[in-house]
Amino acid sequence: MESKEGLQSVGTSQGFPIPDKYIEEIKETELGKVMDKIFSGKELGKGKGGISFLTKDEVSRIDLTRNAFIMALTKHINGDIWR
Repeated sequence: MESKEGLQSVGTSQGFPIPDKYIEEIKETELGKVMDKIFSGKELGKGKGGISFLTKDEVSRIDLTRNAFIMALTKHINGDIWR
């Protein structure tokens, strides 16, 4: 993210382990496509993302995105203290 003043900040969210047997295929395509293939017919949380399926609806894609956004804001929220 970038403020009007040009201050840039990046945030990340939680990660989760990926079985070794899927790593090469993910490198060649992307995680979402591999998960769609693995969980074909499961509807992957009906728009909540694969993480919703993997966590039995405890965590959604929206949760991950929200947390990453909040982490990016720490630099902006705390002014000069955290810059």
